[in-house]
Amino acid sequence: MADTIIDSTRPFDYLNEFLGLARSGAQWLETHAKRDEDGIYWDYEPEAGTPGGHSLFSGDGGVALAFLQLWQETGERHYLDVAVEQAEAHVKRYRRGTLAPERAQRGLAGLEKIPGNEWSYYLGVTGPAYVVLEVGRNAERRDLVDAGLAILDDVIAHAQPAGNDGEGVQWSGEPGILLDGGIIVVLAWAYETFGRKEYATVIEHAAEAVLAKAIHHGEDGQGHAVLSWQGLNSTTLGAPASVEWPGFEFGTAGVGFLLTRAWQVTGRREFLDAALAGKAYLDSIAVPVGKGRLIPYRTDRGDLFYLGNCHGPSGTSRFAQELAVATGESQYLDWRDDLYRGLVATGAPQTHSVGYWHTSTLCCGTAAIAHFGIALWSATGGDAHRDFALGAARQLAGESFLENGPAHWPDAFVRVEPDYVSSRSSYLAGVAGIVAVLVEAARLARGAKPSLRLPEDPYPREA
Repeated sequence: MADTIIDSTRPFDYLNEFLGLARSGAQWLETHAKRDEDGIYWDYEPEAGTPGGHSLFSGDGGVALAFLQLWQETGERHYLDVAVEQAEAHVKRYRRGTLAPERAQRGLAGLEKIPGNEWSYYLGVTGPAYVVLEVGRNAERRDLVDAGLAILDDVIAHAQPAGNDGEGVQWSGEPGILLDGGIIVVLAWAYETFGRKEYATVIEHAAEAVLAKAIHHGEDGQGHAVLSWQGLNSTTLGAPASVEWPGFEFGTAGVGFLLTRAWQVTGRREFLDAALAGKAYLDSIAVPVGKGRLIPYRTDRGDLFYLGNCHGPSGTSRFAQELAVATGESQYLDWRDDLYRGLVATGAPQTHSVGYWHTSTLCCGTAAIAHFGIALWSATGGDAHRDFALGAARQLAGESFLENGPAHWPDAFVRVEPDYVSSRSSYLAGVAGIVAVLVEAARLARGAKPSLRLPEDPYPREA
């Protein structure tokens, strides 16, 4: 298959053929697609036949987004047809009760066992509901939009009182973006995108529950409160009870983002104040790296810095960008740029480090770094950001495997298992997300912003 991607007269040009590689990655996904009575689906590890669920994180829930982005870029109807087929399958599975819970996988480390996760954004039905809505509105399929909103309505109906004191509602009780926090963010997106004003009440009550879980660290030098959150109970992953993952998916960075969104929806200043107190906490634990700063992966691991969306600057920058957009204050752009400078100082993506191991994914790998660069260029139009993003995309292209079939990206997704190498289908942790980032890179190369942004991604997209 390499000979269909690589021109032997110009054997390295394929490293800049981002759209061609994205098409090839989509072909790999189509080659491994399966169908049952509900429609199309993908295994977690298609080549090995490892079954998967339908979440955005470890399942096939977001594969449709890659095909949707290819359709937006190329105008080729076939890509939209695949996206619609999966959206329809999501709806059928939800109605039959098979869309969740997520299956256990080596890369999940037991997260699928958390009670209430079946309603969550990255592990449960809220993620596929977003996909159905995104595909439906782009395909002008009102039936899909109605079905996606019906799923969100059901998610709301399953919210539980957060405690005996009556402060708010929750689903799993874990406020990170991975779980309850992501539900709040998707509801805020639907509130704005589809005019679901009735969602404001549950957004407010769920944010109240998050406020009640804050860990207080006194005040900073200016007399401002300093707060953090365990977005995920650390004992779930076998860590000491006091440990926090401060980054976007599991911790304070993501909680700060969702609280900022809750403030935008409800107008309640205490949500923004708490978000700013979370920012103060992140400042207090940041470590100088080169001309910038980075935030450790865990509060007990000052030696380990992830660089992706999950626990690294690519993800934490979303909180900074959202604060800047919401408040209009440039100081948060300075913080965003500080995180970028810290990442650049590591030498990534050309240089690997202990927190940027050999993974290509949109969660924690090269695709996340390229996506960050593209996001920064979308916000600034700066040549330095453009060059960084294209260099990262070229690195991502070079990590592709092109022998014996279409392009895919075998990698060691589980950091502590370097010998466990596979290619996965998923959007956040597999080939679908890589395809999406390569489409973004192709758009960047011709001066266009991305055509799609997830609800937790506040950077500009093409109007």
